Amino acid sequence: MGYIRPARASDASRIAELIVVNYRTNFYKFFKNDEFYFGELNVLDTAAEYTEGSEELKHTYVYDDGVVRGMMRTDGEELVKLYVEPQFQSRGIGAELLDHAVRELKATPHNPRLTPLHVICLHIFRHITQILLALRQQGCVKFRQSDEKSDFASDAQGLCGIALM
Repeated sequence: MGYIRPARASDASRIAELIVVNYRTNFYKFFKNDEFYFGELNVLDTAAEYTEGSEELKHTYVYDDGVVRGMMRTDGEELVKLYVEPQFQSRGIGAELLDHAVRELKATPHNPRLTPLHVICLHIFRHITQILLALRQQGCVKFRQSDEKSDFASDAQGLCGIALM
């Protein structure tokens, strides 16, 4: 957990790059909206949201081990964004960010903004991630980049960008 820290204004361009790349990589193939993905959504405008003192910056954390490889943003007890650079996915970075969010947000059924269903989903996702990473470390499961091109045949696989071998 030593690599997760609050974001700084100097991280704005890298955060913006993570957001734009992940949106285009993971969502464009489903929505195919050129005007949004290659016009409205751009690094310059997205970076401008993360200026010194902005609400977005105050609630953003980065995974930084010398290179900012992932980011997450919260809104109260809600996790709003969580992105890892595609080249660094399947290394546990997203799991560490998610774990940090759950611990820092104190996600329990007692938080008014989280329904019991949200808490259950967070815990299920966390456990699935831990199991998959443990299986991967034991050599039982391998991840590969998904080249899934079917029309919504595997939405979850397509959105996650991974497939089990």
